[in-house]
Amino acid sequence: MGTQYQSAAYPRPDRQRTVVMKLVAAIKLKPTREQAAVLRATLKRYNEACTAIAAKGFAAGVPMVAVDPCNTSKGCSACGCIDARNRSNQATFSCVSCGFSMPADLNAAQNIRSRASADVTKRESSQANTYAA
Repeated sequence: MGTQYQSAAYPRPDRQRTVVMKLVAAIKLKPTREQAAVLRATLKRYNEACTAIAAKGFAAGVPMVAVDPCNTSKGCSACGCIDARNRSNQATFSCVSCGFSMPADLNAAQNIRSRASADVTKRESSQANTYAA
């Protein structure tokens, strides 16, 4: 019937809950003055939402991890190949290296989740090394 994909929004029951958000640092275009004002307002609201979510997560004991979204939509969640040709259209992702195919948003979400897991593991190991010293 087809491959079933696990949603990145719903963690597995054997894992701790973690909120993962994309970092939005810079816009790589030269907007007009009006567009710049809209972008600033949008980024301000996004940052306010991130702050509110982080505060609520902290109060509930749920950690928040910020992840750099660079190449998450062009990278293959199966083999790690990063290529612009992996995205033939907006909706689908098909890896030119291994042939893996899935909805593009789900692939990007899995890449973001794996980066967050790697960041958390790295942070935990550095803390363990600090305590061991």
